[in-house]
Amino acid sequence: IFDEATQMYVANPVYIRMCLLCSFLVGVMQIGFGIVRLGFVVSFLSHSVISGFTSGAAIIIGLSQMKHVLGYSIEKSATLHKTLKSIFKNIKKFHWLTFLLAMICNVKLLTLKHIGKTRPRFSLVRALGPLITVIVSTLIVYLARLDKHGVAVTGSIPSGFPEVSVDFSLSDASDVMVTAITISIVGFMESIAIGKTLAGKNGYEIDANKELIGLGMANLVGSFFRAYPTTGSFSRSAVNNVTGAKSGISAIV
Repeated sequence: IFDEATQMYVANPVYIRMCLLCSFLVGVMQIGFGIVRLGFVVSFLSHSVISGFTSGAAIIIGLSQMKHVLGYSIEKSATLHKTLKSIFKNIKKFHWLTFLLAMICNVKLLTLKHIGKTRPRFSLVRALGPLITVIVSTLIVYLARLDKHGVAVTGSIPSGFPEVSVDFSLSDASDVMVTAITISIVGFMESIAIGKTLAGKNGYEIDANKELIGLGMANLVGSFFRAYPTTGSFSRSAVNNVTGAKSGISAIV
């Protein structure tokens, strides 16, 4: 909602309340699905379906990041051709400094990955690649004052942990129930697709029912910390896999 007094957009409190309620319901349903062992449904997902799903997601995620590479806003769309149309439609807004910084970051990531992969003595460099890139790039932007030259920055980040709160009412459950059911199923399928892909690459098995309960707990607890409904992340899981992460401690790092 646009606040006339501050001339800024502020979050709609009703929207926030419904999102948190949705997270809570998704969590309850996914935990319930896991307890009654409904994870068997993943056996109906063929390799072709999972491969197609991950490939499509990779394209969508890649294109969604183009706005940060090209330096201008790109209209969101559920279809590929509309996204591409929006990219070329606004190409005149191309910001060369943002693009240059993005390319430098990519070169750093690929170089550190190559060094860590080909030289066993420096294997740790591969794992630290993303962290080193973030630190060096932050210093470049800060010291060169690139934010004064059109490079978008994150800005102020609130400190501390979010407060525990219950900002929703179960009396509104009927308004978001269909959405919650859809997210519970689609979110689980997405997470399993990622899990099975990485399990195939690294030679281990995953337990679909435990995955359901884990996702459910994340959503249930998250609803008390003002969190959106969540599932396994393609991009973050890929980064973790490439850098050699083995446990959830990587998220803390």
